[in-house]
Amino acid sequence: MTRFSGVRSVARNSAFLFATQATSIAIRFVYLFILARTLSPAAYGSLNYSLSWYLVVLPLTYLGADVVLARHIGRRHDGASHLLGSTLGMRVSAAVLVTGSLLAASSLREQDTYLKGLIALFSCALIGRSVWMWSASVFTAFEQAGLTLGFEIASRLLELCAVLLVLKLFGPDLYKIAIVHAFSWLLQGATSTIVAVRRYSPSFKRPGFEWLHLLREGAPGAVFSISTAIFFQLPIILFGQIVGPGNSLGYFALAFQVITYLVGIPTVIASASLPVLSRSAARRDGKDRLAAQYLVGGIILVGLGLVAAAWLVAGPVVAFSFGDRYAEAALVLRAGVWLLIPASIAMLFQNVLFSNHARSMLATTASLMGVAAMIILFPPFARSEGYVGALVAVGAGLGLWTFLAAAETFRIGFFKKRINVLRVK
Repeated sequence: MTRFSGVRSVARNSAFLFATQATSIAIRFVYLFILARTLSPAAYGSLNYSLSWYLVVLPLTYLGADVVLARHIGRRHDGASHLLGSTLGMRVSAAVLVTGSLLAASSLREQDTYLKGLIALFSCALIGRSVWMWSASVFTAFEQAGLTLGFEIASRLLELCAVLLVLKLFGPDLYKIAIVHAFSWLLQGATSTIVAVRRYSPSFKRPGFEWLHLLREGAPGAVFSISTAIFFQLPIILFGQIVGPGNSLGYFALAFQVITYLVGIPTVIASASLPVLSRSAARRDGKDRLAAQYLVGGIILVGLGLVAAAWLVAGPVVAFSFGDRYAEAALVLRAGVWLLIPASIAMLFQNVLFSNHARSMLATTASLMGVAAMIILFPPFARSEGYVGALVAVGAGLGLWTFLAAAETFRIGFFKKRINVLRVK
């Protein structure tokens, strides 16, 4: 075993998940391209505004189960059957409860009848998507992320083909697009769960017996998932409620959706690294520190490259891809792509804290403090400065999260660990 074997373990599992995310992003960019070329900016804004309603509450169904699975299964595979059964039961129960709450909240909060119906259709996807994420977390924890890749490619291609058929037969009907979206996620959730259950044999004895313990252990991961969703979904809802339906919402939604797709890449790399980081933290061999150093450096270099690329080519690319009517979206994209750097670093440090089982209040609530800052700043900034003010508010919240997570990582002495690597001759 060498110093770099831990880094190779991270890279191997990350490679499949990176391919999954990259392929999914590529397909979704084609999907985005087709919808933006077909729909007017106002219709595109309404579609993504309604979609964001369920995406912002989707992490409430996670309950930190992905972190719990990665931590326990990453250290030892035996004895995982009851943990799998308990987390699946929690996920399904939470999904049903959150879906009902979302329907009630949107019915009370949203005044536009058409948008209210669109939100209701999209909310049907919540249960399927939630169960799929459980399956993906299980595949990742067992370091068999190739299964995730297969399901994601098949499901996204199916959704894309179905939407193309709907557009050809019925034109730009937002309700039918929402129905296709919901059906594709329900199918993906059902089939992936069947595979996970048959492959890993979760035990459903004493259902709910460990739920309280799992909720307590998964709380930091749940907070992390909820905060991430709020940072990259709530701004579209807030902006829509400030400016109302129309072209401005469409420009902002298109650009912010591109940023959200891009931030998914460092998110999945951080998640893929968690099982190996957990094992390294348990052994105290220093490989987690080495992996973190490489990842921070890579995030900064790639992030700066994306910022430079956005300023150089965002205008021509957006005009070529979506038409001149979306030209204003390029301005939002140029101003917002830098958000990838603090978001990616914050997620990495947060996963380092999880792998080291940091118990401090700051480690758990750093992201929530950033969310609070964003929510407080967003309305006045967006009203006074429009797109730029909205992005500054998001950046301020991400910056606070990054600072607090980094400070806590240094406080626990993570970067002062001595590397004690076993060498096999």
